[in-house]
Amino acid sequence: MNKSLEKDLTADVVVVGAGAVGSMMAWQLAQKGVKVLLIDAGPRIERANAIQHFFASAEKGPNSPYPSQPYAPHPMHPQDHLVQAGPAVFGGSYLRGVGGTTWHWTGFSARFRPNDFRTKSLFGVGVDWPVGYADLQELYLFVEKQWGTAGDSAFDQGGPRGGAPFPLPKVPMTYADTLIRDALAPLGYTVAPFAHARNSEVFDGRPACCGSSSCAPICPIGAKYDASVHVAKAEAAGVRVVSEALVEHIEVGPDQLVTGLRVRGSDGQRAVATGRAYVIAAHAIETPSLLLRSAQANAPQGVANRSDAVGRY
Repeated sequence: MNKSLEKDLTADVVVVGAGAVGSMMAWQLAQKGVKVLLIDAGPRIERANAIQHFFASAEKGPNSPYPSQPYAPHPMHPQDHLVQAGPAVFGGSYLRGVGGTTWHWTGFSARFRPNDFRTKSLFGVGVDWPVGYADLQELYLFVEKQWGTAGDSAFDQGGPRGGAPFPLPKVPMTYADTLIRDALAPLGYTVAPFAHARNSEVFDGRPACCGSSSCAPICPIGAKYDASVHVAKAEAAGVRVVSEALVEHIEVGPDQLVTGLRVRGSDGQRAVATGRAYVIAAHAIETPSLLLRSAQANAPQGVANRSDAVGRY
């Protein structure tokens, strides 16, 4: 049954998208005493129900545990939901629901390498980032701690850690991993465990990995991090979470500031969410889609797009 949309959608800060970024942003703001409204287009996800959906699915794909909803569809295949006309077609899948795509990610959590930020300068391809690896070092450490990242502190995977150990011990290598490691060693190759946001021991009230081998599309016991962890923390800190609420349009005033968000509930009702500030954290595809389709008289190229860079690169 579709639920009715709440009419009072006001807060100091309105966050769109209850995934990895939005949930952690809402939680941190609430800890500072900020009144936060966290909106997500998709439904709440119950782990037990999702496991049953996965078990019953013949396809066993990334979104198998999470049925697409007509009020907020997500792509099960590359052309579902997305109309793609460019030469580089997005072939992945993502999830619209509270907790976002972290529900079905692998948990793989290696950092970018320092050279990744300077591909133009070093290799003549792409563009250089406006920030460097060193600028993100403390943020990497913070996120790794929040996720409960397990890794081998003797193997930085190309991302220098500045002496900081991983928050949790490494997940042990499998027998097959050790055979491959030993076979490749004489050839000069190194095999070591990558960092995973997967508990190697009890952490943050979540159990240690039991080896179910279904990290993607769902961890049955919650040992792998997903953003529902920080959604729960955000709610405990006072954040109001509204699910099944699709943001259709961003309204902009003559001063180029956002005045509100037009929201449609799963039952078709509409309302406007307002705040002093807005955070759009709705996935790398849904975020630019929302900004661009919100083109209007006060934002003819779309919201926050005077540079004509939204959705590019």
